[in-house]
Amino acid sequence: MTNETTTTAPNLAQKIAAARNKLGSLKADKTNKDQNYQYISADKMLERGGDVLAEFGIAIIPSVTETVITPVDRQGKSPRLDAQLKMSFRVTDGLTEYLAEWVGCGSDYVTSDKAVYKAITSGHKYFLMKLLNVGVGNEDGEHENGDKESGAKSAATKQEPAPAPAKVEPVAVTINQAIIDAEMSSDGVTLYTSIPTPKLANMGNAMLKKLNAGEYTADELVEKSRKLAVIDAILIKRQEAGQ
Repeated sequence: MTNETTTTAPNLAQKIAAARNKLGSLKADKTNKDQNYQYISADKMLERGGDVLAEFGIAIIPSVTETVITPVDRQGKSPRLDAQLKMSFRVTDGLTEYLAEWVGCGSDYVTSDKAVYKAITSGHKYFLMKLLNVGVGNEDGEHENGDKESGAKSAATKQEPAPAPAKVEPVAVTINQAIIDAEMSSDGVTLYTSIPTPKLANMGNAMLKKLNAGEYTADELVEKSRKLAVIDAILIKRQEAGQ
């Protein structure tokens, strides 16, 4: 009697699973200094994710199927440009393929093409993160509370804790020096650049606390996100200058 073994080539899903295993864990390479958390940059995710998929013969072919640019008026300032894209990702090993519909969002204060490029980069990054099940190092700060803290709370009481307010992240913004120089506090007179560092940091912390508590409306969120970005830029420059 002859024992015969039939070898079956791995299918696309098995190759993706093998690529995920090969990728292992990714360490965050960027830091959001304003909110004090680390995240994986788009550059790192696209490079490392693309490399490991290519190692298993998997190609990702992205395309943009629809682009919507929406100008958002801002009183006394140039409009913000929001780009929302419908994207399609073709995942293939040359034999079989998987087609995924996706979205990408990006904003800019200068040109619409930059908003589109940001939306493409964001959409591509998060598609790869979800395809390869990369859950640590997201920019949404969802891993800020450790297991030890939640475990201690569960042991201390049998009652279910009240759900925390939904955390709302700042809108992605791009600022330049002109925006930094023009930003002023609610009194309409005091420029952010003239506010002492401790007070400016406290202002940013107060805005961030309200933002995380969901106390801002959608319109306020845009404004506060810009202000937080400006405060962050000023504080970073002062720190680098040793002020």
